[in-house]
Amino acid sequence: MIDLTLKNEIEKLVSDIFSKKADTDKKEMLIAALESAKAKLEEAAASISDKDSEIEELASKLEEASAALAEATEKVQTEETSVEEMAASLEGKDEELAKVTEELEAEKVKVADYEKAAETSDIETSSIKEALEKVSAELAQIKMDAMVAERMAALEEAGLTRSDEAGITAQKEKVASLSDEDYASYKEELESIKASIVESLKDNQTTTNTSTANDQVINLEGDGEVTVKDIGEALKELFYGEKSK
Repeated sequence: MIDLTLKNEIEKLVSDIFSKKADTDKKEMLIAALESAKAKLEEAAASISDKDSEIEELASKLEEASAALAEATEKVQTEETSVEEMAASLEGKDEELAKVTEELEAEKVKVADYEKAAETSDIETSSIKEALEKVSAELAQIKMDAMVAERMAALEEAGLTRSDEAGITAQKEKVASLSDEDYASYKEELESIKASIVESLKDNQTTTNTSTANDQVINLEGDGEVTVKDIGEALKELFYGEKSK
């Protein structure tokens, strides 16, 4: 389409040409006007062609932009769908997490109950253990006392015990510390010593009794025979190094 300004110029030029009186002048002016109009038309055509190229380029870019926009829109829609799916998944995870958290809290309560029960059980076990240890100690002491009493009774029956309280106490402590084997050896040793002492004391007596040491009657009356006191003093001197005065 011819530019409106160019059209107005051509109409003005034609009007000026026909307003001249001389035909020659009109013809020359018409030719010049036509050539000028032709040049302007060519220039306008070239300009329009350039504009068409620019328009085509812009149209191509617009198409590319539209395609890119469509692609971006599709991606956005895809991302929106993914976000919605993720949101739905997270919502499910939140519910699952809440459930797991609730179960965990319940387990913590159970653990606390178990720990409390264990503490109570430990206290009860400790009390029972202390009671058992006390009973065991008392039982061991009873056994020890019974053993000492039995051993002292055997020594007393054989006339091998001390005559003084301190000596008896010391002798009890000694027999309490001995094993069965050591006690047997200790008793045999006392019996041997007693026999030796009885024999020695018997030789110093002024009696005419000829009975042996094994048949000797031991008493406390001091009637001329060997007494328990004599043996006790002799054993005291032998085992404890104390001289009777």
